[in-house]
Amino acid sequence: MRSLATLVIGAAVASAAACGTRAGVPDAGFVPQLSDCFVGEFFAECPGDARPAVLACDDAECLWFPRGTPAAGFTASTCPADSICCHGNWPFDPVAPSPLYSKLYGLGLRPWDRIRAMAVDVVEEPTLAVSASGATCDGPDPFSGTTPCNDPTWADSHNEGAVRGAVVLHLGTRRGVAGWHALVEIDPTAAPTTKVARVCAYRTTDAIRSDCPAGDVLCATAGTLTVTRVPKLPAELAGLMGTIDATFAQGLVLHLELRLPP
Repeated sequence: MRSLATLVIGAAVASAAACGTRAGVPDAGFVPQLSDCFVGEFFAECPGDARPAVLACDDAECLWFPRGTPAAGFTASTCPADSICCHGNWPFDPVAPSPLYSKLYGLGLRPWDRIRAMAVDVVEEPTLAVSASGATCDGPDPFSGTTPCNDPTWADSHNEGAVRGAVVLHLGTRRGVAGWHALVEIDPTAAPTTKVARVCAYRTTDAIRSDCPAGDVLCATAGTLTVTRVPKLPAELAGLMGTIDATFAQGLVLHLELRLPP
């Protein structure tokens, strides 16, 4: 007769095998679903052993996978992360879906993950009240086109958010118009005293090309984001209010007030 310990160990091994893991570590060949991953604007951190970062696309979007394990349905570029445009100045051969150009134009050619450029402190202030969205800039406007620094109707532009792991806010978007708007990403899993965000000038263009754009993204190096709450679910985005004071290396100081629709 087998001992109770033998039965318990056998059950644990069988359970791990059924899940495709070794003591919680995915086996070789494990392919995660995107729902298993911590997803931001241009990255998805999925379970798996750490490998070099890869850029991969499906029919709907392109994401950096910083641990080197693309989610199911995503096709990885064969270019290395430090030379992502190795196929005739493009990451894929043949050409990938057009949304990739917009992401590369807006956020540059280097890999993204959940810690890069997270330099803005996050403060939760439930009593904060913001009557309307607005923007002002001190210092030079880093990019041309329609921007929070020169658009007198910025308060009427589109604000949107998503939560697929990271809290992602696009503030002041003008669809089909070249310029830039503010991209904010918050990691809601961080401890309350250490929550940080990134605030970047997300360049936009109405051009769709199949060669890699020049230039790099500009993100804040310091600042404070004050919000009524840090959403952990998409439903918690409704009515979110906040203020942003973010400093960029080129001398720009961006002041934003945000109010998402109820």
